[in-house]
Amino acid sequence: ISEASFQLGDKVMALRDEEGKDYEAIVQRDNGDGSFMVTWTQDGREQSCRAEEMKLKKRLGKALKFSAGDAVEGLYHEENLWYTARIKCINESGSYTVVWDEDGEEYELEEKDMKRQKPKIPLLDLSPGQKFKGRVG
Repeated sequence: ISEASFQLGDKVMALRDEEGKDYEAIVQRDNGDGSFMVTWTQDGREQSCRAEEMKLKKRLGKALKFSAGDAVEGLYHEENLWYTARIKCINESGSYTVVWDEDGEEYELEEKDMKRQKPKIPLLDLSPGQKFKGRVG
């Protein structure tokens, strides 16, 4: 399998450095250098693995838009409000576990309930009298 053939959410067998054995993991992020961040299904710990240390076990079956570590806005269903968060991991089902910026709590979201955070405007780019609509944070 070439490195380009691993996709976010794929279930793989990957070499765990400290033990020198292959274990089941989920692809979380393409590091862009021929390696991928994975999380081990047995304990949720992370490790970067080179593509040649990985074997595809099962394709998730859908292309994902977000990677672990991405800054997003997520819909908190209990309040029907959007809050900023960071993606902790992609789950086996293709859902995501996010950590809310506001309180550090974890929450599970589907991709349809997430959007990329709008970039913040640097203070030096602002001029007196400019008007913006949005949230200050």
